[in-house]
Amino acid sequence: MAKYFYFTRHGQTVWNVENKICGATDIALTDLGHQQAAELGERILKEGIKIDEILYSPLMRAADTAKHISEVTGIPAREELRLKEQNFGKYESNPRINGSINELPNLTVILTRCTRLPSMRIQSS
Repeated sequence: MAKYFYFTRHGQTVWNVENKICGATDIALTDLGHQQAAELGERILKEGIKIDEILYSPLMRAADTAKHISEVTGIPAREELRLKEQNFGKYESNPRINGSINELPNLTVILTRCTRLPSMRIQSS
């Protein structure tokens, strides 16, 4: 039987709306972010997706997203410290596009790749 890993991004945060780099800074979900998480839980139920456990980072935006999904679906959720987001140091809280970010072109590439990933399934053998 095939096994899958499902990944999802946290719900919307204020800094997402303001187009700021979050990284390891602990930013809360917006009202829409809470709603998005609950809606994902409903979608998981509707589509009959079987998930054994939800693992989330220690940051509140990820924890709140996971807890909403868990409340809707009944799937157990637990914090996993190794999932903590990357720390971008002095670049956190800065707009994604400005002179300071452009000083590090590789950071721009990493941020673009990280924020443009769709939810995906990874099949293990």
